[in-house]
Order: sequence, then C-alpha cells, then structure tokens
Amino acid sequence: MKIDSSGRKRLFLFTGSYVPSDRSAIHTGTGRFAPLRMRTMSLFETGDSNGTVSLSELFSGTEMKTVKSSLDYGKAIRLMCKGGWPGELDMSGEDAVEISKAYINLVANSDASCVDGKKRSPEKVEKLIISLARNTATYASLDTIASDMAGKGNKKPGENTVRDYLGALRKLFLVEEQRGWSPNLRSTVRTQSSPKRHLTDPSLAAAAVYNGPGELEQDLNMAGFLFESL
Repeated sequence: MKIDSSGRKRLFLFTGSYVPSDRSAIHTGTGRFAPLRMRTMSLFETGDSNGTVSLSELFSGTEMKTVKSSLDYGKAIRLMCKGGWPGELDMSGEDAVEISKAYINLVANSDASCVDGKKRSPEKVEKLIISLARNTATYASLDTIASDMAGKGNKKPGENTVRDYLGALRKLFLVEEQRGWSPNLRSTVRTQSSPKRHLTDPSLAAAAVYNGPGELEQDLNMAGFLFESL
C-alpha cells in the first residue's frame, strides 16, 4: 500500500456511507488510520455566529469582554429546527423539519436493520428516536427510555432491547452520548454516571416531536434542552 511505501502522514482521507457485505474483509486500521467523527455544521460554520466568544480562552483564564448576542428566541428556534445540514442552509424551518422527518423515517424502516443485518422493528426504532428527542440532554436511564417508548398501558421493551437499538443508532451516527464530566481527571463520575444522550443534530429531535418551529416555540422547557444540545 502507498500508505506504507511513502512513510508520510495525513495523505489520505477515506470516506463512505455503505455497509460492506463481508465485514470480515475490513481492515481494522489499527496503527494505520484513525476514525474521525464528522458532525453537522456549527453556528459559526453556518455564519449564524460571529465566533466572538472563544471556548479555548474561557478555559485558559483569559479575561473575557462582555458580548451582546443578536440571536433572539425566535431565531434560535428556527436554527434548531434547521440544524447544521449543509443542504438545508437556505431552507425555511418548516421545510427543514419535513426533510428531517423523512430522514428519521428512512432510518426506522431501513437503515436500523441494514447497519448490521439484524432485523429491527421500525415502530420501536421510531419510538426510541422520539424518546431520545424528548429526553435530549438529560440523564435518562434505559428504564426511563423503555417506559417512554411503551407509553401508558403497553408492555415496555426490555433494557437489552433498548441497548441493542441504541447500539444500532450509534453505528448510524444518529446518537451521540455525552459522558459524565468532572474537573478531577481521576473522578469516577467520568465512568459511573449515565451519559446525556443527544441526537446527532437538534433538528432531528425537533422533527421527531414537533411539526415546525411554531410548535417548538410554545414549549420553552423543551427548547431549553434543544438549545443545550445545539
């Protein structure tokens, strides 16, 4: 391979979004390449933030100047519904929600089973996504999510089922888990606390629960959790 013969670093970028039929033929990449998670665009990348506040400066102790944001509540709601998808930058919030709903539908009816060849119920996948949306940026346990999926009067799925379905959504890069944090690097909080779960873009959470920015705007509590996720 040219990777070996050249001896140089950072020459190649491998991309792809398909599921190989024979996973045993995949090179693990150990010692040769590393996975890089690509997220949707940030507000700075979409041009909706001027980047005045620097996170690195906040942690380095640099004195910060007072900054007034031009982002009002209504615009924040619209940005959460649009998300950071490059193809939706020029769309209205309502149109973007419809695209996200279609994305969720495809994941539930196809991708969740194709990702590893294991048949999964589209209905359960969709209910799981809705539950994750409703519990965005919270420490909801597997039992809480299972109960939420079941609703009133229905048998709730077992924790192993929820864990399996979550695993499929992680493989599809639809779910990201924010681990517990502590300033003490050796603290057990980092490994023993439940993670906060986020859908990979807040627009997916908004689309899973609401039909457009107008409905989300009326739910201040949910808007707060989605803003944290944003």
